[in-house]
Amino acid sequence: MEQAVCTFKQHRKLGLVICPEGTRTRGERWHTGFYHMAKNAGIPIVLAFLDFKDRTGGFGPVIEPGEDIEKDLSEIQAFYTEIYGKHPECFSPVSPKCTKRKFQNHHKQQPHNVCD
Repeated sequence: MEQAVCTFKQHRKLGLVICPEGTRTRGERWHTGFYHMAKNAGIPIVLAFLDFKDRTGGFGPVIEPGEDIEKDLSEIQAFYTEIYGKHPECFSPVSPKCTKRKFQNHHKQQPHNVCD
């Protein structure tokens, strides 16, 4: 994740596609590395989709990661509510691993600039 943040800071015209579920089976939740990567690099998250029910694909809203990870992930979850993947029964919830307070405290305890 740190290498990706540094790369984005050095090359502003760069795109990266990430499947945050990270598996082909239902998981406990999405992995949130994509969110932290975007937030630390100061770049937006562009939601994309393939809807197997309607046989469509495209792009959704642009999310600018803010100070409230739970709010941002809730917005992402809402967008994907009516999108059906190839195996919709495997769609995992979009939620952070830890609470907002724990996330903020974790980063306050370990401040560093990964690109220095």
